[in-house]
Amino acid sequence: MDRRAFLGALAGAGCAAGSGLAGALWLGAAPRAWAGSGLGQVGPARDPDKPAGDAEAAVGEVVLYTSIDSDIVRGLIEPFEWAQRAKVLVVGDTEATKTTGLVQRVISERARPRADVFWSSEVLGMLRLGREGLLEPGVFVGPRRGSVGSWPWSPVRGAQGQWAGMALRPRVIGYALGRVPAPAGAFAGGLGALPGAAPRGRVGLADPRFGTTRGHLAWLLAAWGDERFGAWLDELKANGARVYPGNAAALRAVHHGQVDAVLTDADDVYAGLREGWAVGWHGGTAALSAAGVVATPSTVGAIRGGPNARGAAWLAAYLGSAGVERLMARTHWRTIPTRREVHQEEERAAAQRGADLPAVEIEAVRWEDAFEAQGRMLAMWAERFGG
Repeated sequence: MDRRAFLGALAGAGCAAGSGLAGALWLGAAPRAWAGSGLGQVGPARDPDKPAGDAEAAVGEVVLYTSIDSDIVRGLIEPFEWAQRAKVLVVGDTEATKTTGLVQRVISERARPRADVFWSSEVLGMLRLGREGLLEPGVFVGPRRGSVGSWPWSPVRGAQGQWAGMALRPRVIGYALGRVPAPAGAFAGGLGALPGAAPRGRVGLADPRFGTTRGHLAWLLAAWGDERFGAWLDELKANGARVYPGNAAALRAVHHGQVDAVLTDADDVYAGLREGWAVGWHGGTAALSAAGVVATPSTVGAIRGGPNARGAAWLAAYLGSAGVERLMARTHWRTIPTRREVHQEEERAAAQRGADLPAVEIEAVRWEDAFEAQGRMLAMWAERFGG
């Protein structure tokens, strides 16, 4: 989807202003084309046809490090820039190492931070920055009142309000239609069935040293224990599992006939379907924490000691708002909201399209346990696959 089409989709994506949805605050400062978008207000509203006066302080330049897809970032940043007289400088990284690389960059810059906000497509990197003391506490403690407004934050957030998580993406098995039996047979054991879902050499996954695969496998180890997780890795190894530099590359291998089933993110399957690929996915439509299925939140936090503390707080609060979470559910990522009210709204919208919106047991996924298990997971992986 090109930028113009994406912005057009966002303009008509949300509910009407004043719908009463908890946490949805109207962005009266946005251009009129955004009417009905459901974006959260971030700062005092002003007349969209009247230039801002000197009394309205501009947010100024804000540096955003992010591993979110660039088209989603630009589409959601534009109204913030317009409303707050801000310029957001977006810094990304590569598909394979984008989250891990950005986390390392923030850590290397701790003496003189260059970023104001980190918006990540996964959670373990944000947890590390929080434990390193590199995130500003208190940003997501609420309800927060004043010029920013008041809304309930996502239930997925740091204990000190230093980061917030939302917009969940299910981890799924992406498979080739016609080359793999129906999910009820091939994947009856959930993601634990991946090693035997296809003949030897015909299954794959992304390198677990990076991205959402790292968090997912660390969570599996924490949830399953060493014996079961080790046996699962042994099955993968015995079946000649192929390792790819990223989730998109893994699903692309399915499309090109290199493998028949891979572990990936649901949004990568959606992307393949938009391209006309003969692929499907299985991850369950019940509680996503069952059978090894998990949904990864995107996370956002303000960098402590960054160059623009005021701009960082406002941008982080905006990206963590219910309005942005609602819109992310309606982008091509098709994320699952963490807020009950937004989830219920999107569930009704999905039903009108004849689709299902998976339920999520948020409390069942303890990302702190996954964080603690990741070192052990990587060691067990290296024993079998090297790296």
